[in-house]
Amino acid sequence: MLFVFEIPNLHKGLLILIIILAGRYYYRLHIQKKSVNSIREARVDTKNQWQIYCQYQAEPLTVRLLDNSLLKHYLMILNFKAESGKVYSLILPTDAIDAQLARQIRLHIRLSD
Repeated sequence: MLFVFEIPNLHKGLLILIIILAGRYYYRLHIQKKSVNSIREARVDTKNQWQIYCQYQAEPLTVRLLDNSLLKHYLMILNFKAESGKVYSLILPTDAIDAQLARQIRLHIRLSD
């Protein structure tokens, strides 16, 4: 027996529905790039100033790279915070960007800890 108490079927159904809806949201946000908050382009200049272009927006947002970004050898999840306080995430396979830029991002995040 896995649980100490029994979960009613209605609650199980609601939990499954919530998981499916959350999966659909994140699939549209990060894979299909069809959400309004999807990042379609990110740029960094020589002063480590980041700008992101969101889907359906012509003007870039000036953002700050957060130190809670996840960096692995095969995957980067970059978290940005806009001036308005809104947080954006960008998921990148490490081989999708230039090796020098990947090293600079890793160094920037390690030094900000």
